[in-house]
Amino acid sequence: MRKLFFYMMLLLFVTDFVFGADSIIQKPVQTPKDRSIQVYTSSGKLCYIPTFSLGADNGSYIGILNCSLKEARAARYDVFGRIGFYINNIWQCITAPDSVATYDRWIADYVYLRPCVINDSRQKWKIKNRIFYSLDESYSIQDDGSYLYAVHRVAKNLKQHKLTPSMNEWMDTIAIPGNISIITSLSWELSTKEGSERYFLYNDASQKNTTPLYYNLDRGYIAQYNSLAGILYCMYSNVGSNDWNWISWGKCSDSKPKEKDKPFWNPISISENKFAFEDKDGNILRVTGYGAHWGVPYAVKPTFLPEDTGKSQTSEFLTDKDFRELRRFINANVGANLESCPAGGHNLQRRLKQSPWFPSNFELSPEWIHRLYAISQTTAGASVGVGATPASSGFCGTCLLHSYQMIAELLENPYQTRPSGGYFFNTAAHTNPFISFRERHSILHDTLADISEYINRPLSTVGDAFYRTLDRAYAGSISMLPQYEWDLFGRVDRAAEVDTLLSRLFNADAGRIYLATYVRTGASGSGFAVHAMVLLRTNNGVIAIPTNIQTTLEAFTQSLTPARNADELHLALERAGSFSQRREVLGLGIFEVRGIHENEFESMISVRDCTGEGEGRRGNTLIPLPELLNQCISGRCF
Repeated sequence: MRKLFFYMMLLLFVTDFVFGADSIIQKPVQTPKDRSIQVYTSSGKLCYIPTFSLGADNGSYIGILNCSLKEARAARYDVFGRIGFYINNIWQCITAPDSVATYDRWIADYVYLRPCVINDSRQKWKIKNRIFYSLDESYSIQDDGSYLYAVHRVAKNLKQHKLTPSMNEWMDTIAIPGNISIITSLSWELSTKEGSERYFLYNDASQKNTTPLYYNLDRGYIAQYNSLAGILYCMYSNVGSNDWNWISWGKCSDSKPKEKDKPFWNPISISENKFAFEDKDGNILRVTGYGAHWGVPYAVKPTFLPEDTGKSQTSEFLTDKDFRELRRFINANVGANLESCPAGGHNLQRRLKQSPWFPSNFELSPEWIHRLYAISQTTAGASVGVGATPASSGFCGTCLLHSYQMIAELLENPYQTRPSGGYFFNTAAHTNPFISFRERHSILHDTLADISEYINRPLSTVGDAFYRTLDRAYAGSISMLPQYEWDLFGRVDRAAEVDTLLSRLFNADAGRIYLATYVRTGASGSGFAVHAMVLLRTNNGVIAIPTNIQTTLEAFTQSLTPARNADELHLALERAGSFSQRREVLGLGIFEVRGIHENEFESMISVRDCTGEGEGRRGNTLIPLPELLNQCISGRCF
């Protein structure tokens, strides 16, 4: 037996050594063991009784009564550490009051129910010695014989209670969550003579006070909560065959429909902190800034947008940080850009992430030149035929897709190139890169198309083209490579100012990488066109790396000679794509990779089948849904 044990352990060691970080043990979330919560109290065995009441400060309370009562509802202790009851077809969780959890003003206050979300620490509970505690153990759930409280310390007339042995299986089950929702807000800005005013969307109006809304990732609903009745009212789109129609609010639930329905909204990133929202039919959420119905939400067909003017209408909505981070996490997962798999959860030291900057003495080796050349040659050249995959993903033309792949691979490992394949698409000369991009990352491909369809406003001037290009590039960058911090290094919309912006690059530290997007004159000398390429700051100057070009390796290598000043770099931008022809740069925007982006959702949402493409490229390329989650390394994902 000892020899057998020794060989088994040796096999495990060798397997882990050979396969390294790709040998990942993944534990799916478990089948729920929902049941009423039974505890020992000073009055014997009693159960938690969730109740809605006009007399309760927060619209509800948790009583503690005889377990034989039908009101002793089944509860779930899920992977996120939430204690949830399925009431009115909504998952509603035990929530600690701000007076105890946040402000620490009171020793004790009533716990109550709110829709279950993953971004409210007041809904997360750990079990220690069979007692429910907050994650930091600063308060626990206690009772006075009738009601439940969150209690900081021992309080007069309040007593601790413990889960009975009948709860053992319930306690040990790391259950599938009933939903993946967050609490957030939606607001919009109105420009006035005095500056800018911000209004929050709520019901059929807008107001200056922050108002909580609930966004459900699985169903796509945006809802407000009636705390007295324990009911969610979702935002319904009613455009139908009309050009536009008012939004209505109706009852909704956490039950999953067979297909997208009227409460469904798709968020589209359009800048660092702004989103547009489309319903299931592609109609756009909108408000007016003035008039009898100012601030009342409505939805409009995209074809009607050119006529919907004159009252400071907007489709751009501000969200809070958690909403933005959740969308960024989703993009990281669908692009296989997560740091680790499974997620760490609590009590786990995050490993130090590598800086995105290169060593100050970094230079392009012959291997890197060949690799970048292979990327730049993966282009269909002429327009593809009818029925073929177009050489774009919405706005993301070949030059921009090439730029993202170059930046991704250079940052992934500056010391070693990929022999084949590619970060987003497979390299192959004279081939449309979007074919393999869509096959490998279909959701990411569609995300970029969504960005384009919203931002694709009519172009009438060079300024329109320039600022649309900047919008697309920023929204695309945080979607394609969300693990990095992207900052606008600078932008100029006049040809005379281009050299001033380029000069700043030569004052930057060596080892920095940039995405340049710009508008220039058309190939015929008239009109205008947009282009994107990568800029790499080295000790010897700035290298402009060509994209979407069919040329020889010798000519490509020659083009990588570092520019020593703004004039030389300006010339490289003018000649990009056609080394023999100069095209005037009319507007230029430069985005810089400033650092690693830390996303808290990476430690709390653990997706199934997340091996991805290896170390640092984790993810399952799917939208994270409750039934597609893993346990965290720590078990529950606090």
